[in-house]
Amino acid sequence: MNIFARLVRKKDSVWVRPWEDRDTPDYKGWALGRLAWCVYITKKPHSHVRKFWNQSLDHRTIALLAINARFHNLPDFVTVHCNNDQAANIVTTPMVNRLCNSSKDTLLKIIKMGIETGDLCQVENPPGYKGICFTAGKLLMQAYSIKEDPKEVIKKLSVATKDECAFL
Repeated sequence: MNIFARLVRKKDSVWVRPWEDRDTPDYKGWALGRLAWCVYITKKPHSHVRKFWNQSLDHRTIALLAINARFHNLPDFVTVHCNNDQAANIVTTPMVNRLCNSSKDTLLKIIKMGIETGDLCQVENPPGYKGICFTAGKLLMQAYSIKEDPKEVIKKLSVATKDECAFL
């Protein structure tokens, strides 16, 4: 018999029942897919583009802002946080500062590192603007154009040995 077949909460010895899909269809499958995705990204080498841009919510937000800007597709719910003349094809540092949680210095470091690696492409500033303006670079666009199916990622991780798992 499995020792952990019946989990008991430590503070008051109440039985912790297994969660079932109650109101959300396939919540269990979604959770497994998200876990597989996180493990998949974590096992990538440090130099991998997607690993860098998934380090924090701020990294992820900056990358997705840049990708959408590259498509000339920044939505109103993003540009409303910026100046009235905000274009839908560039990301500005004030936009990033308003949408992300880290300090201005930390966000600027993330942006500058992205520009140095070529993941972000610095563009010419609009007239009168004195901050950094950028969009997604070719490397970032290519890295995110590859779509991994969560079911395929789960299969890869399930059949991989411990050594192979480090290089997925």
